Amino acid sequence: MTDNTQANRSAVSKVFSRRRGFSLVELLVVVGVIVLLVGILVPGFSRAKLSMKKGLSRANISSLDKGCRQYYNEFKNIFPPSTGMGSLDGKNMIVVYLTGYADDKPTGNPDSTPGSDLSDDDGKGGWGWRTEKRGKVHGPYFGAESIPIASDGGNKKVFLDAFKQQIYYYRYHQGDLEYKAAHNSGTGPTYLNKLPHYRGDFVLISKGPDGNWGTIGGTATAPDPETGFDDISNFLE
Repeated sequence: MTDNTQANRSAVSKVFSRRRGFSLVELLVVVGVIVLLVGILVPGFSRAKLSMKKGLSRANISSLDKGCRQYYNEFKNIFPPSTGMGSLDGKNMIVVYLTGYADDKPTGNPDSTPGSDLSDDDGKGGWGWRTEKRGKVHGPYFGAESIPIASDGGNKKVFLDAFKQQIYYYRYHQGDLEYKAAHNSGTGPTYLNKLPHYRGDFVLISKGPDGNWGTIGGTATAPDPETGFDDISNFLE
């Protein structure tokens, strides 16, 4: 009986010892399955990440849009300007008017035109700004201070979208009935004045994921999806 038991145990032990590892074929099958799963899942994750960044960028631009409208209500039906502040572009000025610059510090001797030269002269440190000495603090508007802000050279600042692209700002020029390209230095979107159905009071827009301005196709009345148009703005979905 003892001999039979030991023989059985020896046989079982041999079976388990043979099954202790994977064969080369089995390993190749496992690796193949993993590669297949990665090939299926990674593009899905990439698309989800891209979609999330687009959504965040649209949400930030929407917040800036609402901030401009809060400014409009407070300043008696005037939207923030996009020109007229020295060397600042529209994209820099919108940061000033909606947030007041977070890094300025009161000097104790504000001048009569605080903010016009972006010096630390409005007596208000941190978010917000004044138009008069010791006067009312304006802003920040609609959470604009929570949107990423980057340096744009010197004391200039600019809002960024989720792709770290600058957000441009153009206020509509009623006299010339157009958005002025000169309100932002460098090459801006060339199609703003080619959209006859759109004449908003202002435009907030970024280059989007690909880092390039989109182009207009077809009848020049709407973006052509086939051109890879992915600019993000307060008027294009």
